[in-house]
Amino acid sequence: MPDRVLRQRSLNIGSMPAVRLPHAEYGMFVFVLTLVAALIGLKARDNGVAVLWPAAGVIAGFIAVSTGARRNAVVLASLLALSIGNLTQGRSVATSLVFMAGNIGQAFVLVIWLRALTNTPFHVDTLRRGCYFFAMTAAAVTVTGFFTAAGLRATGHASAPYLTVWWLWISSHGIGILSFTPAVIALHAIFSRPWKWEEVAEYLAVLAPLAVVSNLLIGWSEPSNDTSLVLVGSTLYAVLLWGALRGATNWLAIAQMVIATVVIWHAARGTGLFAGKIAVAQVFLLASAFCTLSLAAIVAERGTLSLARREAEEKLRAAHDTFRLLIENSPFGIYVVDADFHIIKISAGAQKVFEQVQPVIGRDLAEVLNILWPQPFASFAVAQFRHTLATGEPFHAPSTLERRADIGKTEAYDWKIERITMPDGRFGVVCHFYDLSERQRHDEHVQKLMHEVNHRSKNMLGVVQAIARRTAATRPHDFIDHFDRRIQALSANQNVLVNNAWKSVPLGELVRSQLKPFRDLLGERVQIVGSNVEITSSAAQTLGMALHELATNAVKYGSLSVETGSVEISWSVGTDAVSNQRFRMAWIERGGPTVTKPSANGFGYTVISSMIKSGLDCDVEIDFAPTGVVWRIDGPADRVLENKA
Repeated sequence: MPDRVLRQRSLNIGSMPAVRLPHAEYGMFVFVLTLVAALIGLKARDNGVAVLWPAAGVIAGFIAVSTGARRNAVVLASLLALSIGNLTQGRSVATSLVFMAGNIGQAFVLVIWLRALTNTPFHVDTLRRGCYFFAMTAAAVTVTGFFTAAGLRATGHASAPYLTVWWLWISSHGIGILSFTPAVIALHAIFSRPWKWEEVAEYLAVLAPLAVVSNLLIGWSEPSNDTSLVLVGSTLYAVLLWGALRGATNWLAIAQMVIATVVIWHAARGTGLFAGKIAVAQVFLLASAFCTLSLAAIVAERGTLSLARREAEEKLRAAHDTFRLLIENSPFGIYVVDADFHIIKISAGAQKVFEQVQPVIGRDLAEVLNILWPQPFASFAVAQFRHTLATGEPFHAPSTLERRADIGKTEAYDWKIERITMPDGRFGVVCHFYDLSERQRHDEHVQKLMHEVNHRSKNMLGVVQAIARRTAATRPHDFIDHFDRRIQALSANQNVLVNNAWKSVPLGELVRSQLKPFRDLLGERVQIVGSNVEITSSAAQTLGMALHELATNAVKYGSLSVETGSVEISWSVGTDAVSNQRFRMAWIERGGPTVTKPSANGFGYTVISSMIKSGLDCDVEIDFAPTGVVWRIDGPADRVLENKA
């Protein structure tokens, strides 16, 4: 019976190695113990049969814990001890052979049946196994006694009736097995593993007084002294209580063996409390064995359950800690709601969403969602959470686009909620969400770029057509050469937009790159005025597209479509009334055809107005004056200029 719940003591002298005797020494050890037990048991006989037989328990115990060659050594040592014991007590060889066969066969029957029932090396470590042990002991001694009683009568050793001999075998061997076999198994369990001096010393400090006190009470008391019997029982009870409190199931079995040894010693010698009272001694031993082994089994089972519960709690705690760390450190959006509908965990990736709600841990989810989102979406989300918490049905919204109630921004999310079991055993809900806002903006940007590519293609054809007409009108004699150079300049203009995505761009260079097809007009009909400033790559993309639209419009319909027209492009950086830096830029056309405001706005108008507003946070002024288009922007300098700090 292994100790399942042995607590560590503060004193630590050090561990001792497991005891592993060679086969020969092991067999000699078994021989000595079996011979001593047999000689004691043979002192008390009735009709030629021992009435208290501890050797049966010793033999069964060693056979139970031994295997292979060690078991062979146990069998040989037991046979030798039994033969010597019987022959020295005047029994015949035939009787000794019957007796040896009965004891060895009985031990093997018991061990085989117990192994068949439990399918593991046998230990009385649960109440069920304790019941198996009692039942199989009774069955083994009954079956072997049936045949051995017949053999003893056949050899002429036992003259009593067959049933009497059978019963004497059953009672003596049953008590021997119940009192000594668990102790042998327990001692093997203790010393077959590394053991501590302080552990053994503590138990010996209890068992030694038990042996002394029980020996005094039993050996020095009169047979009619019921008080001594009560005191012996009380002493054993105290030891059992100590063993139960300590969870020391192995040592409880050894305590039973100590009491049984004292009782059998005095009963066999006819001294003390049980002199002439063999039946009383048998009842006492049977009752104490039943109480001790039952208590040991219960304590071991409770200890195993307690250990399993602690291990389960530790695993649950570890799983909970892992779960908590995974959530808290996750870069993705995760938060957990408990059974009371309170937010209890938020991941690092979800913190930004709840910035406007502080504190958020421990707060009611419905309250938080009503702060973050407008109606009716807030009520819808709360209802979905409550439904999942109540039914366990998950919910997934792959694309939710709503305007935040707390910050006024439109955000998009892919979110999913599922019911989970919390560490306290109650249900909760975990929400996983992914912020689609950046992807949404990216998709919108891609759509705008696709529109721009399409629109630019059309504009490119218009520009090519205008360049061809102008070149043919002014340089008919070298049309091919001039037309080819202007087309190459137009192609180079496309490369500038691509390069701007990776670096800041001098604004003057950007303007000139967009006007390369008209470079022969620079300084004459196209004036560029502005300081040396560098703008961000995103601003370069936005302004580049706007300048391209304005230039295309000027070539097709505006001041650059006639020989007398001109364009002035200027920019500056200044401050406003509260000393905030501002960026200002203008495109002013003069001398072109009379301008009228278009009846409908196309994509080009979106590029020079809406995209400038959203991309650069600038105010845009567009004036379709009769003398020429005027385009002005005014916005925060930090949205346009590259910060060199």
